[in-house]
Amino acid sequence: HLVGRLIGKQGRYVSFLKQSSGAKIYISTLPYTQEFQICHIEGTQQQVDKALALIGKKFKDLDLTNLYAPPPPPLTLPSLPMTSWLLLPNGVTVEVIVVNIVSAGHVFVQQHTHPTYHALRSLDQQMFLCYSQPGTPPLPSPVE
Repeated sequence: HLVGRLIGKQGRYVSFLKQSSGAKIYISTLPYTQEFQICHIEGTQQQVDKALALIGKKFKDLDLTNLYAPPPPPLTLPSLPMTSWLLLPNGVTVEVIVVNIVSAGHVFVQQHTHPTYHALRSLDQQMFLCYSQPGTPPLPSPVE
């Protein structure tokens, strides 16, 4: 019911949200269950806030609190920016592909059900083109 109202007739409302806020908005079903659908809003903080404000006007009784806001990282974690982390909700099975194992506590995964997964191949090709150009400085080894 809520997803239908969010999308709107022929996708008009979700298109309006994207155009008005500048944010990217994806709606997906969680793997292994049809009970939950996720509305993923991506963009700058200002774009996301604008999209949430517009959604809040349409869905006045809806609590738009971010339930999966990341906790502050412990000081012992690598100093990667939080935006590069793949945040997984507790208590929900999420299928991932393990692409590299550095050690028992240091693995790289790809979430193939994530709306941005399709962009990984393009990113890989662009990085290959960039680093294969003559004159491009080599990456430090080992990579930090």
